Amino acid sequence: MKAMICAALLLSATVGAGQAATITNGSFENGIDPGGFTTVEAGDNTSINGWTVGGVSVDYIGSYWQAAQGVRSIDMNGNGMGSISTLITNLIAGVTYKITFAISGNPDDLNPAEKVIGVGIGEANLGEFGFTAVEDSKENMGWVDRVASFTANATSMTLRFFTVSPNNAFGPALDNVRISAVPVPASGLLVFGALAGLAMLRRRKAV
Repeated sequence: MKAMICAALLLSATVGAGQAATITNGSFENGIDPGGFTTVEAGDNTSINGWTVGGVSVDYIGSYWQAAQGVRSIDMNGNGMGSISTLITNLIAGVTYKITFAISGNPDDLNPAEKVIGVGIGEANLGEFGFTAVEDSKENMGWVDRVASFTANATSMTLRFFTVSPNNAFGPALDNVRISAVPVPASGLLVFGALAGLAMLRRRKAV
């Protein structure tokens, strides 16, 4: 019986996690009017709603190039290598989540190389994700989705994106950050069901 209750609670938690945890201003549409673009310095936590800038600075992009979602995005290299972070709340400890985000590269780079963004959650590094800016342009940025996964160990955790690209003005571009809970696989539910069955059998034998 206890195993059955545990299975039900885990399934319920996973479903609830997908509904509760969200990224504030994940497509960067809310904030100051960047015009074409404006540079946001480290320590600023008001210009881009819900996000704090770290490193040196980032460029908050408006009409300068095509966004992946809406009309705004971020160049992770402003006047130097930058980062941005946000606090995710309503997480459920023990539940696995995936962070999906769109990445591109500043098309003004005349010698395009791979642009790389690092992703971290809390104290953990979730990996580095690249984009090779070869044929993209301001009108067609060639945005692609990347996915990083983590298992929550608290109800609130800080998500951070940071540039790994060289210290120049042509950085990786970031947009459309989303979070979703990873569903419990069917095989896992079968295991829980089997455990529940064994628990009920033992209970009957004990009686």
